[in-house]
Formats: sequence, C-alpha cells, structure tokens
Amino acid sequence: MRMPRCFRLPAALSCLFLLVWAGQLWADEIPEDDWGSFVMPFDPWADAATGEWCRYHYRVNGGRLVVLSSEVVSREADTLTVEERRRGGLPAFSEKQVIPQVLNLEDICASLRANGLQVRVMGASLTPDTLDIAGRSIACTAFFTHLEVVDPERKLENELKQTQWLSNEVPGSGVVKVVKDQIGRLGARSIETRLEMELVEWGVGEP
Repeated sequence: MRMPRCFRLPAALSCLFLLVWAGQLWADEIPEDDWGSFVMPFDPWADAATGEWCRYHYRVNGGRLVVLSSEVVSREADTLTVEERRRGGLPAFSEKQVIPQVLNLEDICASLRANGLQVRVMGASLTPDTLDIAGRSIACTAFFTHLEVVDPERKLENELKQTQWLSNEVPGSGVVKVVKDQIGRLGARSIETRLEMELVEWGVGEP
C-alpha cells in the first residue's frame, strides 16, 4: 500500500480501499479469528535511516512507465519524513508518516473497517521467496492477500488480489515488488486494474 502502508507506496498506491464482488465466492473465506495469523516476520521501517533511498518502476494496466524515487530525508523518534519524486507525468510530493507497525492482515482489515467498509478475506499467505533485482538475488517474504470489500454507502464493490514482496536487505520500506489486481463494480459497470511495481536500484546518499 495501512498500501501498508504497504510501504506507503505512492500515496495513491497506499490506500487499500479496494475489493469485492458480492454473491460469487470462488475461495473459502478465512474466518476473522484467523486473521491475526498472517503477520510479516519483520518491519523494514524499523531501522530506516536518513539518506536511504529506493527507485522503482511501475505501470498501471501495462501503460506508461512511471519512475518513483523514495528517500528518507529525516527521522525524529518514531516519525519519518519521506520524499517521493516521480517521473512520467505525475507530481512529486513530500509527506510525514509515522513508522507503521509490522504489516499484518488484522490491521489492514481494521483500517478498512474504520473507513466504513465491509471486509471479507478470501485468501492470505506468507511465503519465503527470492527475487533477482539489478543482478542481485534478494531473499524476500511474499505477503499475498485476496480481499473483498464493499462500500455500502456508495454501493461500490471491489475485489483485490495483491502480493507484496518485502525484504530486510532493502532500505527504507523494504518493498521489492508489488503486484495488485483489482476489480471494481458499481451497478452494471466494472473496471479492472492491474498495477505492477518493481525495485530497480537503491542506496544511501543522493538518489
């Protein structure tokens, strides 16, 4: 993405307001009592330091390539100031954010419900994985979620399948890759969106 802050990917990417179509369930729902079982084993933000940066490439629906640079510009106790710069027609911005708790399914669903949304979990998993990035193999944890969410006020139904690959070897947010598939339905209208984002370089100092 809290797009958990999924790292607080670009703010537009960090809102997990997305997901469900009522009536047709193709998977067994995970009971709410089991949501607490899906917790990342580490928090990449915990040791984030000033000057750490990452650069990502992402596309929506296979369209124009957007380059995102994210840099930790200051840290005061539990508050980070992260500056994001974008190339590809999107504006740059800076924002102050509180370091998130370890990414976990229970908090993700609680955040959605706090915004008046109805949530069901149709699938979730935490899986060790390795990704090859910039000529280097990086050990990751892949956090998969399949959520169905309804906004009853707007009568909007959404379904989201998302996998986030995170690693302690990557500075800042620890995000290595994100793939999100979303189906949104409002009455007879249906919109499908696929977002793909991948780390291309990282370091400390001037990005």
